Amino acid sequence: MTGAEAAQSGPFCILVCGHISKDIEDRYGDFGQMFEKMLRDSPDEQWDLFFPVDGHWPTAEQFASYQGIAVTGSALDSFDSVPWIVRLREELAAASQRRQRLLGICFGCQALAISLGGNAARAKIDYEIGTRHIQFSEAACATLETPWAEACPKTGQLVVHESHQDCVTELPEGATLLASSQDTRVEVWTCRDHVLCIQGHPEFSREFMETLVQWKANTRRAKDPSGQ
Repeated sequence: MTGAEAAQSGPFCILVCGHISKDIEDRYGDFGQMFEKMLRDSPDEQWDLFFPVDGHWPTAEQFASYQGIAVTGSALDSFDSVPWIVRLREELAAASQRRQRLLGICFGCQALAISLGGNAARAKIDYEIGTRHIQFSEAACATLETPWAEACPKTGQLVVHESHQDCVTELPEGATLLASSQDTRVEVWTCRDHVLCIQGHPEFSREFMETLVQWKANTRRAKDPSGQ
C-alpha cells in the first residue's frame, strides 16, 4: 500500500446524532450503519462509530487521529444548548482547525455551519420531507479545487431525499454555496478544501425514505389525531 492509499484508508469516524424507532433500525440499520455503507470504499478502511446523542464519544486522542469525521442527522436542533450538542459544535470547530476532513448531513450540515461561524434556524416552511430536485451552481462548481469537485452533477441537478425542519441561514466566512432548491437556499456547501455539507440525505434508500414518510405521518397523527 502506498502512502496515499494508506491516507485514504483512514481511520475515519461517524458521529451518530440521532435514532429512529427500534423496529425501523432493526430493518435498515441505524444512521451510522447507513453512513458507513454509503462511505466505505474498501474492506481495509477503518470506520469507527460513536453515539454523542447517547453520551458515547471518541477520546481526545482518537478525535485528533481521524482522517475524516462524518456527522449524521438528528431530530434535535443543531442550535440547541443541550450539553452534548454544545460539545459537538466545539469538537467540530477544533477538528476544522486541525484541517480534518468533515462531512455533515442534515443536522450535521447545520451543526458544522454554526461551528465554523455561520448560523442555522427553524426553516420558514416548517417541516420538509420527501424527494426534491436541487440545483447546482455551475459557476461555483467550476471554481472548486477539492477532492469532491468532480462529483458535481454534469446536468446541474440532483434528486435528493429531504427530512428536516431546520436549515442553514448563514454560511461561515469563506464557504461556497454549491446547490439550492425551491424551498431551501442552502442545500450543499463547502468550505476551503476539507468541509462538505449536504442538507439532504444521500444515505437514505428509496425504500427507507418511504418507510420514514409513513412513520412520520403515523407519529404526527398519534400526537394530534385531528391532523392540525
